[in-house]
Amino acid sequence: MKTLLFNKQEKGPQVFILSLMVFMALVFHPRLSKCQAQEHLWGLEFTFSSNELGDLYNEEKFFNNTDFKYRKVSERVHSELVAVVEKNCSGCQLKLVSEGASQVVFPDRYWIQIATDPGVIEIQAKPATLKQYQKLKARFDILFESAAQIGLFPDTFMSGGHIHVGLAAFKNNPLLLRNFLVDFTNHFELAEGILDLNPKNASSLRMQQDEFGALDRFKTFIENFDRGTLLSKNHKKIESSEALAKQYYDIVQQGNLYGKSARYQALNLQRHNKGQESTIEIRSIRTQASFDEFLQELTLFEGRLKYLKKLTDKKIRIPLEDYVNSSKLGTKKFDKLLVEKFYRYVTESELRWEEYKPLIYLEELRRKKIELNAPVKAKSCQIYF
Repeated sequence: MKTLLFNKQEKGPQVFILSLMVFMALVFHPRLSKCQAQEHLWGLEFTFSSNELGDLYNEEKFFNNTDFKYRKVSERVHSELVAVVEKNCSGCQLKLVSEGASQVVFPDRYWIQIATDPGVIEIQAKPATLKQYQKLKARFDILFESAAQIGLFPDTFMSGGHIHVGLAAFKNNPLLLRNFLVDFTNHFELAEGILDLNPKNASSLRMQQDEFGALDRFKTFIENFDRGTLLSKNHKKIESSEALAKQYYDIVQQGNLYGKSARYQALNLQRHNKGQESTIEIRSIRTQASFDEFLQELTLFEGRLKYLKKLTDKKIRIPLEDYVNSSKLGTKKFDKLLVEKFYRYVTESELRWEEYKPLIYLEELRRKKIELNAPVKAKSCQIYF
């Protein structure tokens, strides 16, 4: 290589140019470049319902109706949706996974699962990267269209549109996972009116502070990790993302019994021990009205992970913010704070605010006129909802 680069006597400029091209190819080859963005695997959960399903489910749940009409209707609707999707999908095959759960398998072996769930029909699919989902858009558009054909609509009351990110996104980088956990806790607005508001199904740690001391426990957890004194049950130092995820679930999450199960929280790490299928579940997301909305949410989270990765590469530890008492702050100031925090979440991730403010869940927050100070290198702006 030294001869090619510096000995120009044989071929003159041609050799030098060729050498330069080889050098550039080696440096910027997509498999070798350190600047290449990591492809994260994401999992989805869509939910559809109907007036009939919702009414019958509530009847049995709240009025102890024991004639089991809901189950019969749920199974019928499930079969109808599977049949319509299969009909609209050229070359697809049907695979029975379990009672009440079927997979529509495409010719390229990608699958979409349709299953019954309390009050809704739940959709899952083979995990994919953001780029892969963008290429799969036509398939999911068929799903939404098929649901509408039989009177199903995206459910925004009974359930949520949970998104999973593979724990492999944090592989060999416990500091990145640590920063992700702190950042999500700091941005409690995501679970408190921005992407959703469902305390019994997806509560933030802030909402659990007064009753369970959730933030205090999380603060101690982070302090111990930063000092190197966070130990496993075998008294070993936490040095991997998998071990950190397990400790978070054991120490922080299981202590926050907000609802029926420890998993009913904005961030759920219950699936931390599933090997290659280990995920972090972001539960504080309303049901997606369309596949486009899902893609927008993924782009938001991808942008945030990229931002956190930059900080982590510089060995920066994001500080845990102080507890915010919403009752002392008052409704108007607290609402303003929620929007301001989300504005920062979006713009720090180098995304355009105008594209992401429609994601705000609560209408009263979307309609507010709030003065927002933009991050460094951007002008102050006034946002109208």
